[in-house]
Amino acid sequence: MVFNLGFGNAFLHDTQVADHWAPEAAATAQFRPEDDHLWDHLVFQRAYRNAQQLIAEGRDLLHIVCDRARAKGLLIYPSLQVQADLGEGLRIGDTQLADFARPEVREMRFALIEETLQNYPVDGFELNLNHYAGGAFFHPDDMERGRSIFTSKAARTASWPCAFPLVSPVAGPLAWTRKPGSARRLPTFWSRRTSRPCR
Repeated sequence: MVFNLGFGNAFLHDTQVADHWAPEAAATAQFRPEDDHLWDHLVFQRAYRNAQQLIAEGRDLLHIVCDRARAKGLLIYPSLQVQADLGEGLRIGDTQLADFARPEVREMRFALIEETLQNYPVDGFELNLNHYAGGAFFHPDDMERGRSIFTSKAARTASWPCAFPLVSPVAGPLAWTRKPGSARRLPTFWSRRTSRPCR
């Protein structure tokens, strides 16, 4: 089971290292009806109100989901929208995408993932890299440096995502999309179940 932790910059679980999903959080603005904006779809209204009520009651949505997954014998993978906007000064130019050339952006993501892996009985973690399909992780003029940040193993914040001590890639649900004759699988989930290092 995959559980979306929130909008990528406001979260549904009891995090101490990031913002909570709340009526005043900027991330929830698109889900709130206001004078010039009504609900785009009933599903957004329902999800927003359910989350708002459970959080107001002091309930931790990720713990609820973990407990239910365990009761049903399911594996649970929290999912993070990696590129979500983290605020002024942390964006790629005038976009709404987080700039991974900035060490503080990588540190914020590391902190959230480590906190989740340490505090919840999860089986792994999904780095949702395709939610903002077509979006960049770095400014177009900074792609070469960006590529080295994502592939280097030199330092913790420079080896994203391979620096996580507890995780390694496993084939995900898109593994069937490999080219004919190719044994290459697409790593879409990160799991605690193996200790194989990133390559």
